[in-house]
Amino acid sequence: MPLGAADPTPLYTLPLPTSLGATSCTWVSPSDVTSDILVAAGGVDRATHVYQLPSLEPDIAASEGATAREIYTLMGHTGPISSVITSRTGKDIVSASWDSTVNLYVVPESEPDSHQVDAEPTSYLPGQKKRRKLHGDAPRNIEGLTDGDAGAAGEGWRRLPDLQFRGHRGRVGAVVWDVNEDLRVWSAGWDGSVRQWDAETGANVLTRQGPADKALLCLDQFQGSGQLATGSMDRTVSLWDTRQAASVIAQSLNVGSPVPSLQCHPRSSFTLATATYAGNVQIWDVRSPKHALFSVRRQGELNRTETKNGKVLGERLLAVAWDGEVLAAGGEDGEVGVWKARGE
Repeated sequence: MPLGAADPTPLYTLPLPTSLGATSCTWVSPSDVTSDILVAAGGVDRATHVYQLPSLEPDIAASEGATAREIYTLMGHTGPISSVITSRTGKDIVSASWDSTVNLYVVPESEPDSHQVDAEPTSYLPGQKKRRKLHGDAPRNIEGLTDGDAGAAGEGWRRLPDLQFRGHRGRVGAVVWDVNEDLRVWSAGWDGSVRQWDAETGANVLTRQGPADKALLCLDQFQGSGQLATGSMDRTVSLWDTRQAASVIAQSLNVGSPVPSLQCHPRSSFTLATATYAGNVQIWDVRSPKHALFSVRRQGELNRTETKNGKVLGERLLAVAWDGEVLAAGGEDGEVGVWKARGE
């Protein structure tokens, strides 16, 4: 929905063909595209769903027949999707997964007329029990998956990855496109490493290994310096200077809570925003790392329930976005907070 709109009704509601939910979303089309806009959402169902929106103009979106449709279903992972990004041209989509791999898909120049892979799931979600086939070739079921996952009308054209990046020894937490090189992709994993990949060949061209027990949940890169920033389960943000071969982690910020999402300022080389499991949104200047420049604890409208162990249900933030002027953060309670924040 447009920020500042009097009517909070969303322009479109994108129906994922699963009740398991989305984990990561991104714009695919460049900002100058005004019609047939592509948006991608990665899910717990191991697939990335690409939707086509007629327009972002409220009058057009509200007109009869202006509905979003799923145009592609990107397959190939055997675990939940953790992160989805797109190239600056919108021609490539990259997804990271808990299956330890990163997949690259080339967006077709025109809509295809056939699937590249069968609809039947070939693997099971973590924690799901396998079910035997009782009636010959009857399709297998997975808890949480709906009929839309089995080839029903309305699903997108099923596509396989054009490249697969292998090297992480555990779940991949996040991926970002390199800010300086169009053919380079960075990934951060639960194995404590950040890796750079060649988007043409799939080769792992650079690896920086941190502590193996330092699970990296999120990743971004500063525009000016090219430094990488990662958020971890150990309640820190780490800065990686990948230009120096001997450098692993150049600096750490003590955030005080696990960091599932962060974003570097789009113009500054020194400020970044974090969202934490404790429900805090913070802006940091890496030149003064002891304390955050800005910190606010988002207060949602929903009543919070505190468990006997002191955990507040619904307080976790899961994502933060910052364009240098406006900062937005959302969490497990389904609410989004918006602040004006320049940070320069």
